[in-house]
Amino acid sequence: MTMFNEPEVVLIRRWADVRLLEDGVKSIRGKYAEIFEEVLQTVQKKRRDLNSPSSKNLRRYGSVGIAKKAWLSETNSRHSAMWIYNIGIENLIEQDQEAPQMSVQIYDPDVDLQEATNRLREYAEGLVAKKSISEDEFHRIGFDCDKSEAYLWSPLKESRDELLELLLKDEARGFIDHMVQHFEWLAMFAPVVDEFHLAKTKTASPKRSP
Repeated sequence: MTMFNEPEVVLIRRWADVRLLEDGVKSIRGKYAEIFEEVLQTVQKKRRDLNSPSSKNLRRYGSVGIAKKAWLSETNSRHSAMWIYNIGIENLIEQDQEAPQMSVQIYDPDVDLQEATNRLREYAEGLVAKKSISEDEFHRIGFDCDKSEAYLWSPLKESRDELLELLLKDEARGFIDHMVQHFEWLAMFAPVVDEFHLAKTKTASPKRSP
């Protein structure tokens, strides 16, 4: 009796090929991570106030994000940020995986999160009025909150197949450009996030003696 199941036995008998595939997958993941490092660097060059990028969850959760250092918490690893998620390479290829989306999250259990949700919606309506976003874009946005955060989310306008084609040609330039554009779209909502963090800072500041 062998301790290996049938698929494992097949892999063992083709170990040289398996090792090549293993090395290839590792190389692909490394290059994919480098692409998002370039995306985040490009966003930071365009928006220097967005100075806290995060791509550490790309491999595990398929998400990359960016924030302002002023939004970070000294006591909690979670914080307000703008995210593109379900963007792992599996999400582009496997149809049973969640489709890519983008989100603005105001994380703070101490603020009125329903008010923050309403403010995100009002701000989005203002962007439509200014023609900064289209009516179609607005209708694709969802708004909600839970016990710890208020957020908006929207599916990416590109299909998985379109994103995959952009990734695989022209050294991924089109893919990078589209990801940067999505972060720039999310960055339009940074003033709303600022409002709530600034309000909390003012509340937390000690009063000066008369």
